[in-house]
Amino acid sequence: MSLQLKNLLIGIAWKLNNNKFIYEKNQLLLQRMRERGEMEKSKLFSLALLLFLTATVFMPLATCPSTLTPLPSLMINFFKTQENVTAKEATTVNLTILHLSDMHSELLPWPLADYQTGKDNDPTVGGIARLATLVNEIRNEKSAENEAVLLLLAGDFLMGTPFTWIGTGVASPLNVSPEIHLLTLIGCDVIGLGNHEFDYTDHGLALILNNTNSTFDTWGLSLPPLLCSNLNITNDAYGLSAFIKKNYIMNITSSGQTVKIGFFALIGYNANGSIIFQRNIQILDPVEVAREQVGYLKGLGVDLIVLLSHSGWKEDVELAKKVPGIDVIIGGHDHELLEEPKYIIMPDGTNTTIVDAKAYLEYLGKLEVTLTLGNPGKGVHVRNYQAIAINDTIEENSTVLGELNTNYIPAINGILTRFGCPPYNEIIARGTVEIGSEDEEHPIGDLVTDAMRWAAANITGKPVDFAFIESGVLRHALNSKSGNITVYDAVSVAALGGIPYQGPYVGAPLCTFYLYGYEVKRALEFALAAGFLLQVSGLRYIYDPTGLPTMKVIRVEQITEDGKTIPIKDSQLYHVCVDVWIAAVIPTVSKEYPVFRIEPKYENGTPISMESEAAFIQEVLLFNDTSIVPEWQVLVTYLKDVLRGEIPEVYSKSQGRIVVWQWFVLNPEDVEVTLTLYALGSFIQSQSTHTSLMIGAAATTLLVIIITVATITSRKKK
Repeated sequence: MSLQLKNLLIGIAWKLNNNKFIYEKNQLLLQRMRERGEMEKSKLFSLALLLFLTATVFMPLATCPSTLTPLPSLMINFFKTQENVTAKEATTVNLTILHLSDMHSELLPWPLADYQTGKDNDPTVGGIARLATLVNEIRNEKSAENEAVLLLLAGDFLMGTPFTWIGTGVASPLNVSPEIHLLTLIGCDVIGLGNHEFDYTDHGLALILNNTNSTFDTWGLSLPPLLCSNLNITNDAYGLSAFIKKNYIMNITSSGQTVKIGFFALIGYNANGSIIFQRNIQILDPVEVAREQVGYLKGLGVDLIVLLSHSGWKEDVELAKKVPGIDVIIGGHDHELLEEPKYIIMPDGTNTTIVDAKAYLEYLGKLEVTLTLGNPGKGVHVRNYQAIAINDTIEENSTVLGELNTNYIPAINGILTRFGCPPYNEIIARGTVEIGSEDEEHPIGDLVTDAMRWAAANITGKPVDFAFIESGVLRHALNSKSGNITVYDAVSVAALGGIPYQGPYVGAPLCTFYLYGYEVKRALEFALAAGFLLQVSGLRYIYDPTGLPTMKVIRVEQITEDGKTIPIKDSQLYHVCVDVWIAAVIPTVSKEYPVFRIEPKYENGTPISMESEAAFIQEVLLFNDTSIVPEWQVLVTYLKDVLRGEIPEVYSKSQGRIVVWQWFVLNPEDVEVTLTLYALGSFIQSQSTHTSLMIGAAATTLLVIIITVATITSRKKK
């Protein structure tokens, strides 16, 4: 997830625990306050710079030379190190660590519209059958060298495509997670949990693990170790604790030596902020838990300590500085590729190696290390590192491909049929719709919310004014090289979610209700304060990301059918459409934060009772006859039937529905221009001996600075 907007927040840093938002205990708050402090420093710096420039144009230049002091060195030491031990004292072992993160159920090559069976004949990336071939090749190569190979995954192996639905058993008779099954066949050694493993709540995750474990028993398989060291299950209502461990010890043989490896796993601060439903769980402070785990594993006499971190590499760097003794951190969550490891060297001689291999099975990280036995936490020597692209140059493993084609794709087609959709690989449209970061409007957000608004109006028979969806729900662009869009590609744009703590878990269904205009503004204010940008349809809003909570939204306008905008009216009822994730948090937000309170209403203005969260959700759910209406189904129908298979030009770029207002921010280019003007004015002054000339030069320079300030101040970024 992008940190650009979320790192500015100082307001409502929240999480759901025992069905309450706990302001005081939220581990994200201090971090976000620090980041907000950086924004305030930026503002103060900008103002101070302008005051300084304005003052100095009226004064002669100082004649004494100045010396610039170099900035402190960056916090990351990028130089490799080896332990200074003699050959007599040390027993060294070679080891290869293969690593992944953020698979997000992306088991097929993508985009599917470009995929062709075989090798060297399509532009797709990823695919778990290709991964299986690559892992086997590396294992065979290293086996000849008597070197062990580990395969590790650092969170978010679930959620993102229709494959996730199968493991819940509600929508498919298979009762097994395809992700866990195929990772087990490949030989994944340890899996850490990420925030998206809790998208179906602890109820849905426990359902997937219970189903898979039961099926594995009949198949003679065992679940791989699933770790989350800072997960605190406060109410084990669904038996989740039977499957999640705090740490794991593995003994392997490599280079003829036995190596004892200790693993633990963490969900970081930013990732924790994305776990919406925490009624029965808590995510504890990762730094504190890391210290505990390092001490515990050292006490067990391990040779190597490995952390599977679902935090993002920037958080990993900070954690490594605060918690010495972690040899290797396998990173994830940020969907970023580190082409080279990062090395954190501590004064006590310990060092930590950090790697991160992006997402969606686009890359497999290959970390080749040498470690010294009996020296845990002192670091490893990196012999080589590669981020290996997984693409059509790699042949697909026949066993894994057979499982997909024989079992899991037919299961997906069965679910699609239930919702009136064509088979997974049928082409339903042509065109390109791009996706952006989670803190900006993007064309996919415009397209999906338009589809939601159309569907809600079509099913209810009443005009729908606005539709909202949280940016993080949207996972993929529609941008195949061929220009084609398959059902699977469209579904994978918004396949996440289900009805919290109930199911079915086959995507987030739509909900509809009515709100007053002032409540629409409150909903936008809360989303921004909590760090969740809402993509919208039928609406245009302007906001200041640096504003205080309840004061971020500057203007909200309704977009009329002819494309004009009119201010919304506080006292007018508007028909709105959201998904169940947004609807589900409304009762708790309204109860715990009166300043953001909204009351969804019936068409006549009567409030819908929110005393029971489950009853409230059932009341606002949109049903087509007796069936729920998931977001992905709406998008498929909209592309196929409403747009008639052709993406209009209007979706080639974002449409200006979300406008970020900047009251005064100096960009790097502004600083450069302003300093150039300052230097010019100072030069003129230094060459001017007559007082009137100096005053004229100063006045001219001041006028240019004022014009520059006015230009910067009035800037609006769309």
